[in-house]
Amino acid sequence: MLQKIRQVLFIIALIASFMVGMLTYLTAFPLHRIHSPVTWQASEVDNENKAETEHEKEKTKVSNKTIVYDVDLLHKYDVDLLHKELLNIHNKLYKKQPNDQCNLREPACVVLGVAKSGTQELVDFASLHPNIVLKPGLANPKMFDKSNEIRMKAMLADRKYPVPCSHADQVVVFKSDDFLFKSEMPKILYEYNPNLKMILITREPVSRLISGYTYHYLQVKQRRERTLYRPELLPELDHHFVNFSSLQVIDNHESRLSMYYTGMENYLKVFPLNQILVLESNEFQENPVKVLQRVEKFLDIKSVITNEIFTFVEEKGFYCLNSDRIYCYGSDRGRKSMKDLKPETMEILKEHFKPHNMKFYEQIGKKFDW
Repeated sequence: MLQKIRQVLFIIALIASFMVGMLTYLTAFPLHRIHSPVTWQASEVDNENKAETEHEKEKTKVSNKTIVYDVDLLHKYDVDLLHKELLNIHNKLYKKQPNDQCNLREPACVVLGVAKSGTQELVDFASLHPNIVLKPGLANPKMFDKSNEIRMKAMLADRKYPVPCSHADQVVVFKSDDFLFKSEMPKILYEYNPNLKMILITREPVSRLISGYTYHYLQVKQRRERTLYRPELLPELDHHFVNFSSLQVIDNHESRLSMYYTGMENYLKVFPLNQILVLESNEFQENPVKVLQRVEKFLDIKSVITNEIFTFVEEKGFYCLNSDRIYCYGSDRGRKSMKDLKPETMEILKEHFKPHNMKFYEQIGKKFDW
């Protein structure tokens, strides 16, 4: 009798072990991904090995999790290769002065934003200039504290995106996508350096609003399901922007980010306009050379940006780096990046932002085609 009980317990233990194993497997590989035709496990890859194998397949790194891609979203371009080539061109163009040491230096220019207006593209392409040194990642307000000790501690604490060393003839540039709307920042930046130069890149307010909301909507959805979605497959989003009972634009954080004059007003109370270079994203997309030459002039550095550096890539819909081959952003750029809205929604949004745009034009002394 005792032997039979032992046999039954042994069988139960085997079944339990099998069930635990299956549960672990299904947790690691959800059913909606098991039969996906295009999947791979993200992993840390040596940069040089990655560059050699990039033509064979694309890789991505997102928290060491498997990511599912639609086949038609995969491209031969990769942002890591683009950044590597930008740095390569930068290093080739720079001529070090005798006895000049590469030291940790504080920023002389700050990009103020605005999010979803092309800040990343602007700083990426500007970084190929030999006299521009860009801090990767976003700047921390403490990096501009009036206390030298707090500033240096904040810069050294950012181990993920450390401040690169620079030479005496180079301009260190920090980037933020929200400094424009932080009411305390103008005073902080002025106390840090009253001669500080700032760059602001803006975008047509309605398209920036839709792009910003779509981006955050997709980010939440992709983090939850670990799947890359195309914006055109999203549900109707019009009700997120307009209250159709009152026909009024919904007041929220994203809509206020498209009212540039509110942030600019605080900066112009402290800084003269000639210390802020205002750029427009459509112009940058259509003619990056012209815009980058304006950046060169604003920063008072030599002119090296020419038309030969860029080439327009039809399949991406924007300009890419023209070097030993074409270098472009990956599949997250150059595709449709925002959800289409109904014509009546677009009309309500455009009418809403018109008076805000006029106030901004008066502040900066020029008008955009918005």
